[in-house]
Amino acid sequence: MTREKNTVLIRGFIVSCFFIILFVSTVFADTRDIYIGDPITLEIKSQTLTEEELKNALEKFEILDIKSIEEGYRVTLTSFDTGKKSVDVEENEIIITIASMLEEVDRKDIYEVDCTQTLKSSTVKKSLKFGLLVICALFFAVSGVLLLIIKLKEKKQKTKPPYIRFNKSLENLDLNRETALEEMTKLFKVYIEELFNSEIMGKTSKEIMSQIQWNKRRNEYKQSIERWLVKCDYYKFGGIQVDLNQKEQLKKELYELTAFIHEREEVDSCN
Repeated sequence: MTREKNTVLIRGFIVSCFFIILFVSTVFADTRDIYIGDPITLEIKSQTLTEEELKNALEKFEILDIKSIEEGYRVTLTSFDTGKKSVDVEENEIIITIASMLEEVDRKDIYEVDCTQTLKSSTVKKSLKFGLLVICALFFAVSGVLLLIIKLKEKKQKTKPPYIRFNKSLENLDLNRETALEEMTKLFKVYIEELFNSEIMGKTSKEIMSQIQWNKRRNEYKQSIERWLVKCDYYKFGGIQVDLNQKEQLKKELYELTAFIHEREEVDSCN
């Protein structure tokens, strides 16, 4: 269960990073307006449009250059009039908005250019970008620390003896889940696999019993392992309704069985 939660956290972190990068790249993208006199480059993809027809479609603009390309034309144009202008090419309409570099104000005296507004606007944009960079840096730093903590916990968990890890996982198992019996079986298989150094994951109960290298000590609990596996298989595949009391009893039996195995293995290792 802990590994599943960690996987969800890591996936959530990756998705969050993706959206933050997308957001920042959008904010930092060059989104300035097109002003009077700015060169505008358009690529017109058409195999039937003639150069004369293109010029007629762009009559509202000053054409600076027209080049033929493989897909059609690359045209550079500009305009000295403000407002929205439309370009109609083969029933496709492009709207281009030309903005003024000066505020349009009603005044009769000599116009004096106020540079402070431009400077303030530039300062605000720089502050916004800096703030976003700081937020992103903090997010990645905190996320990195969290991932490091998760990895350290996983490493610490793996260093614990199999019996301790098994007990902890079985204790946290929610019997109200529909997959409780499958999860209980998996926990037991992982424990047996690590303890006996035998690959049994994905095998049936019968295959597990033949896979394990039995000896005199292990024969003491061989029948108990087989009995528990068969009983659990009956609950899982017998087509019967298993209530919470039956699951709790099965869990209790597994606690007792693994405690007995642990005691025998520990005594033998000490001897």
